[in-house]
Amino acid sequence: MQIKYFKVDVAASCVGALATLPQVVAYGLIAFFPLGPEWTAFGILASVGSAIAFGIFTGFFSSNAFLVSGPSALTALVLATGLEVAISRGYAPEQALQLAFVGIVIAGLFQVVAGLTRLGHAVSYIPVPVLAGFVNATAILVLLGSLPMMLGIPESSITDMVLHGGLSDASAWAICISGLTMACNFIFEGRVRFLPAALIGMAAGTIVYHLGIIGGDLPIGPEIGRIDLVALIKMPELFRNELSMQMLLREADIPLFTGVSIGLLASFSTVLTGAALDMTTNNEGNVNKDLWVHGIANVAMGVFGFLPASGALSRSMAIINSGAKTRAANVAASVVFCLLLGLLAPVVATLPLWATSGMLAATAIQAIDKPTIGKLRGVITRSLPYPRVVIGDIMVTLAVVITAMALNLIAAVGVGIILAVILFVLGMGRDPVRRTYTAEKNPFKSSTTAV
Repeated sequence: MQIKYFKVDVAASCVGALATLPQVVAYGLIAFFPLGPEWTAFGILASVGSAIAFGIFTGFFSSNAFLVSGPSALTALVLATGLEVAISRGYAPEQALQLAFVGIVIAGLFQVVAGLTRLGHAVSYIPVPVLAGFVNATAILVLLGSLPMMLGIPESSITDMVLHGGLSDASAWAICISGLTMACNFIFEGRVRFLPAALIGMAAGTIVYHLGIIGGDLPIGPEIGRIDLVALIKMPELFRNELSMQMLLREADIPLFTGVSIGLLASFSTVLTGAALDMTTNNEGNVNKDLWVHGIANVAMGVFGFLPASGALSRSMAIINSGAKTRAANVAASVVFCLLLGLLAPVVATLPLWATSGMLAATAIQAIDKPTIGKLRGVITRSLPYPRVVIGDIMVTLAVVITAMALNLIAAVGVGIILAVILFVLGMGRDPVRRTYTAEKNPFKSSTTAV
């Protein structure tokens, strides 16, 4: 850290650390929600470990000095999907985690190969409607998954609430806390420069919750609990319990598709984030180097049992907008985050899960693809110049969403890619000639002759 930039870089790293805190909590909850509430602390710890270790390593070695990297919503969602599939097949949470962590290792190897073979730019050729469908489907799944906790009935499912009258057991106190957290997320989004809206929402929900249980004699709800940072220094997760090769071969589709999906999404996110930062900072990064650097880090995340990670544009822009001048601000953001979490561990332990679920729901709603909404509006209002093309894109996006609701996200991506290819082939097979004209001098002259 250059002395003349010390002050601004430290300030920028503090802002980056504050921006990381609510996101890390949310992504830990997203990734491990299929395992149940008892795995909440483990999920947040896995997310914290990724934010610190991944952030420091890539902060040192990424080609762009301001490319802040860490856990992301989409990769956490894919990990959750892999866990959900494993649990649905009857595996214990520990076995499901092993399959998912092997998937993270595969994702990292995918990125290493992509970077070393200079395929960084090829990631951008994934059909945009498929990615849009994936984003929308994951957002809806997270929103639905967070509803039971928001309503104060975490043991219920959406089916129970809709078909069996489970809504009658909802807690007004839980709805108040989760609703307040969500409302603050939306109200303060983009309006406060130095504090992320998610952090403001979390603070508001937590303060009201504790005021209620202390002064209003309201019921105590589930809380996050203590996060032991010392537990981050542990035996690698894949080596802690014996990995059954028979189970791995029998269920190879889970780590394979989880790994490829995470690898593609993490690569896509890192490529786009790097390009955006290059444009913002007038710098020219090396996208292929960033891919293999991130790939090595993700292999380590899978081995140690941390969440997969990628470039994070929001956190990168947070330190840039706060005046970061050197790479030191990037690395220091992860260090300050670790120190901040250690100092505030008692506070983090008392965060109500009602508030975190509200933050989770707000994050899911904000993640819904805006261009897709614009396309739907354009088709309905008939204001698009080429509606046939747009309708095809919407069909692919909806197919991905519906398949994800009916089956899972892994199958949804496959269906989306196949449908996109079919529509492309059909479109290219159309006759390019739309109309013809004759060579008559006056084609509008009447053929009727006078008598």
